Amino acid sequence: MTTTQNIHSDYKLHTEIAKLCLDYQESFISITRQYAFFHIIFFLIILIELSILVLFFTFLTKPAVIAFTLAGIFLTTFSYFMLHFYFQAKKPQQMQDMHNEFIQDCIHHISSSHDLTEYHLFLSQALHIFLNTFSYQEAQYYSLPLKSKAITSLLEKLSMWMHWKDLHLMKEKILLSIIEQHIEYVKLYPTDLQAHAGLGKAYLELANLYCHPDKVYEKKLPWISPEYDSEELQTKFTKSCYRAIEEFHILDAYSPEDPWVHVQLAGIYHSLDEPSKEIEHYEKVLAVVEKEEQILLRLGTLYFQNGASAKGLQLYEKLKQINEQAAIELLSQYGSFSL
Repeated sequence: MTTTQNIHSDYKLHTEIAKLCLDYQESFISITRQYAFFHIIFFLIILIELSILVLFFTFLTKPAVIAFTLAGIFLTTFSYFMLHFYFQAKKPQQMQDMHNEFIQDCIHHISSSHDLTEYHLFLSQALHIFLNTFSYQEAQYYSLPLKSKAITSLLEKLSMWMHWKDLHLMKEKILLSIIEQHIEYVKLYPTDLQAHAGLGKAYLELANLYCHPDKVYEKKLPWISPEYDSEELQTKFTKSCYRAIEEFHILDAYSPEDPWVHVQLAGIYHSLDEPSKEIEHYEKVLAVVEKEEQILLRLGTLYFQNGASAKGLQLYEKLKQINEQAAIELLSQYGSFSL
């Protein structure tokens, strides 16, 4: 196994990369806001034209004036859709160009700072720092110096609705690049278990991007896109999970006694709604770590929910010796198996 370096251990390089990430984040926000303002401006123009039309209909009867107003509304609407289609085609390329430029800048900083044998690992870490700058950004595009909860909530929903897609696509690009760098690193060090662990975690992050937010975040988001229920995102989620599973199977093959690997696998199978495999891996964890409270509670709950009450009661007895309150919580699941 190789000894992996970490970009965070080099203060100068980490500072340079962090500043670079913030610069590109500001550029991304600026570009996406421009598109938002484009929609808002056209919406206001059409609203004014409709107001004028209603005014003419109410107080004036000159057909020529009404006809000109209708023509103006038609021209504005036509212009909006033409520009909208143009910008929709242009925006993905802008994001791709920004993404590529960020990677090139990272390569320059990394190569000028180090004689690297682990170039791909450092680049993946730099991309991960970039990814983190977009965390929870969807609801934070717009703010006012007011402390009204109603207005703040409305602005957060508007921000999510207008910018969710852009941020989702940017995060996807970054995560796919992180995965690409991990794969290149694995090709150089195929038996490095840390490399496979990093790749597995990257696939998990990608799966979480595709997963419904209610299953990922404890706090409910202001607005959730209906696209999360689409077949496309569900298929991407499933594929990402199984690729992560394969990486953790590699770790299991080299280190079968490592409970962390089986906890990861159990968590993925839980996300995939495969309780039998989740149980299998929690049992392997328990075989190594017999008195882990959270594992006893989770596995016992799974036993009760899947009709294995005898096994669930055995774990209840073990848990009772460690934490009586947790044991009572586990026992509340007795009879939860649905026929």
